[in-house]
Amino acid sequence: MSNANIKQVLDRIEQSLEAASRSKDVLAAAMLAKNYGKPLVYDNRASYIGGAILLLIGVGILGRSVGLSIMYFGLYELESILIGMLMSPFVILPAGCIIAGSVLIYKTRKRSKGSGALAKKLFFLDSIFDNNLEKLPCPPVEELKREFTTFDRGNSSRNIRLFIKGAHKAKQDSFDYNYFHFQYVSTRSESYSTKDSSGNYVTRTRTVYDHGDHFGLIIDFPFFKEIHVTRGQGYVHRYKGEWASSSVEFSNEFVGSAADQKDLHAFMTPAVISVLNSLAESLSSLSVEISSKGRLCLSFSSGDVLSGDQTYDFSQPKEFYEELCGRTDLKKLETTVSSLQKLIKASNKKR
Repeated sequence: MSNANIKQVLDRIEQSLEAASRSKDVLAAAMLAKNYGKPLVYDNRASYIGGAILLLIGVGILGRSVGLSIMYFGLYELESILIGMLMSPFVILPAGCIIAGSVLIYKTRKRSKGSGALAKKLFFLDSIFDNNLEKLPCPPVEELKREFTTFDRGNSSRNIRLFIKGAHKAKQDSFDYNYFHFQYVSTRSESYSTKDSSGNYVTRTRTVYDHGDHFGLIIDFPFFKEIHVTRGQGYVHRYKGEWASSSVEFSNEFVGSAADQKDLHAFMTPAVISVLNSLAESLSSLSVEISSKGRLCLSFSSGDVLSGDQTYDFSQPKEFYEELCGRTDLKKLETTVSSLQKLIKASNKKR
């Protein structure tokens, strides 16, 4: 089977996933890989060899030209030699070989990564459906930003990449929740030193783009309003009044604020502090914010809450299919949602 056949199968799998709405749809897509009968991976040997040959030819010609020029004109003329070569039409061939070889290797690596990413997408969608989660249209970031300060990040762009609905079923305190993946970009100016055309050092300014990701869960929380507790950097507190716990260790790690200090004292019971400490052990840059609308946003920078344990991919399509037929437990999500239930239980007793 050729790489063209593999691409056709992978394209069919990707098209099938566009309309996937249940586990059966994912398994039907995975069956295409299983029915292929062989590892569904590209044979990149010819592409890598071809790219390497082109690179060697280009570098060899340039290296030989530079070596001969140094032999005739001397090492002290190296800068002039290099400038002259760049302006010469003879540099087109070796430069073309280097560019063509680099592009060929880059596209080959990108193609292989795309195949791996598609297998991860299958596994992710299957784990979502296994846990009765539902992908929803992403809400406007500005709407969430008005309610929660965790979305007040980035000065260039902001977007919600993923928004999922889930439900926690229990004898008491059953509730729905939304999981989100928030992505943002910040820009800043940075000064650096470089040489100008005359060889003199000059200071110039460039724009640097910093990319960030944040994740979290949002639930209804009618017990308190306008409270914010954070651990880690990067959070903005819109409430001025701060609170300090009787636990020095907790106060050194967490910052609490609220519109009404009485509410903050009522909320921060030993049971709540215990839950926050537990969450902080597995989630980095933790924030618990209760809005004026009575909704709670638990946010963090850990991106593995929806990650299951994937063992196989398209290199072993039969085993991969069988893995997808089983159930994938999202243990970290279950633990996090269970912690939210404990917050509800502890706060519900106060009202």
